[in-house]
Amino acid sequence: MNSIKTIFWSLGVAICLLFLNQCGGNSPDSLFNSGLRAIQDEDPIGASLNFDKFISQYPEDERIQDAYFLLVRCYYQMNDFAGARKVLEEMKEKFNTPNIRFLCDFEIGRTFFNQGDFDRAATQFSSITDATSNPKIRVDAYSYLASVYAKQIQPASPEAPANPILAASAEVAFNTIFQIAEKDVTDATESMNYKLRALNGEADVYKLMNEFDKARNVYSQAFGIVKEGTGIVGIEAERQNEILQWAHTWAEAGDFISSATIYDHLLGNPYVLPALRPELIYYKIQSLHRLFDEDRELSPEETKVLVSENLRLVNNEDYSKTDRGLAARVEIASLVKDSTPEMSNKYLDEAVEMFRKIVEEPPSPKRMIEAKFQIAGAYIEVRQFDKARLEINNIKQEHKDNPVAVENADSMLYYIRQQEAKIAKETQAAKTEAAPSGEAPSATSP
Repeated sequence: MNSIKTIFWSLGVAICLLFLNQCGGNSPDSLFNSGLRAIQDEDPIGASLNFDKFISQYPEDERIQDAYFLLVRCYYQMNDFAGARKVLEEMKEKFNTPNIRFLCDFEIGRTFFNQGDFDRAATQFSSITDATSNPKIRVDAYSYLASVYAKQIQPASPEAPANPILAASAEVAFNTIFQIAEKDVTDATESMNYKLRALNGEADVYKLMNEFDKARNVYSQAFGIVKEGTGIVGIEAERQNEILQWAHTWAEAGDFISSATIYDHLLGNPYVLPALRPELIYYKIQSLHRLFDEDRELSPEETKVLVSENLRLVNNEDYSKTDRGLAARVEIASLVKDSTPEMSNKYLDEAVEMFRKIVEEPPSPKRMIEAKFQIAGAYIEVRQFDKARLEINNIKQEHKDNPVAVENADSMLYYIRQQEAKIAKETQAAKTEAAPSGEAPSATSP
């Protein structure tokens, strides 16, 4: 009798488990949500299995289109572009609407683009431009088409010339976008955004071809458009962006004298918002570094200029406590460590103290670790290697379960050893050069 009860009890448990499995693990909610969780956990394989099962078992569910697109996303993450195209083609057959077809066609083009099959990508996007009169769809298709051409302008080998034919094709695509925006788009904001997309893309092509004068002319044209724009939300930021893009072309061309001068001049430009002005000082400092050639020792005049510019950041009330402001203090400390040790220690101590406050009250765990590395980096900049080594070893001990932190710490320790060896070699060479002819310098001589 007991054995019969046991059999019935076991059978009842099995039936319950089967029911729960059907209502739980295989329910539409369970499958869909499991797929979402797997995506969040960066498990595209697990996610794809759940969404594939959801699609096959619940084709009428209201989330079916979302499941298809999420499945495509999984294939993207697995770099399985052929698998993504298969799903997209299936979607085009199942959801026979113009919007879905165009959306799938765009994604199919992107799969070819991402796998480096640019010819098929160009063919795909060209077919979209010819299949509709909708200006938004045509602009997006021409944007992708221009990106396909632009991606191939720069050759794989630095010695090889850029491809002028592909550059011309990209330019034609961007010009077409501009014409669509001018003739077929009635909304002023949308039209302006499309024109800026076309002009900025065209400028990027010119920069790839090292034709920086042409790029500047295009940025000037773009600024003319936004300068005349009125009643458009965000127009001030657009004006500033076009000015900044124009200014960057001199640094990108390697003309650091001009770029440093222009960044400084723009500090008084009425179209540059106050929040950007400290950034212009930072850009000027970067240009000066490139101009002064950091591979050689700075002259006293060059050092003075860099200290002065960094002090402008430190003394800016809205900028002083930002990362840029802290980095400026470290740079000042490094620049004057030999000539003015007291000044060096003052700005180094300020920076370290501010970094330690971030460590004590971090906005996030990641920022706390970054601040600890910044403290070590500050000590390295002023060649206080023992203090830097202590900070780095503390990081390794406190974050031993964080492999990225440990790897970065080991890299910094290796860099310190390299710098110490370099300094020792330079010191020994200087002693050898200073020693009288025929007399070897003592290894322990001061």
